[in-house]
This record gives sequence, C-alpha cells and structure tokens, in this order.
Amino acid sequence: MRGTAEQRREQKLNQPPTWRGAITRGAIAAVSLFALMVLLLGAEPASAIGLSLLAGVIYIPGFHAVDSFMYRRRQAKRDQAA
Repeated sequence: MRGTAEQRREQKLNQPPTWRGAITRGAIAAVSLFALMVLLLGAEPASAIGLSLLAGVIYIPGFHAVDSFMYRRRQAKRDQAA
C-alpha cells in the first residue's frame, strides 16, 4: 500500500539531501537564467553562457547547503517532539 499523501510527504522530507538533487535544481536554475538573459534581456548568448555557468557553480552547493540545513532542522524538531 502506498499510504496517504501526508505519509508520502513525511517520508520524502525525512530523507537526507543528495548532491544529485542539488545538481538537478542548480542546472534547471542555470538554464532558466540563460533563457531569461537571452530571450527577455537580449544578452549575447556567449556572455549569457558564461554567467549561467558561474551561477550554476554557485547554485549547486547553495542548494545543497539549504537542503542540509532544512533537513537537520526537521530532524531536530522531530527528535524534540519524540
């Protein structure tokens, strides 16, 4: 049985963060930044690629750090409630 939506959400939130998830979200954010710069702001694609790669290098560890912080916070609250 799969459980209720709330149980599935709790199970997902209780898993430690992964670098794979941070890389995925960082790549999505960097590609979105590239599209925003080229399509909406009219930037040159070459300069937009450079800035997007730099942003991705910053985003990935940033996403992992935030995920780790939130995971530890949720675990501490769960342990305190128990």
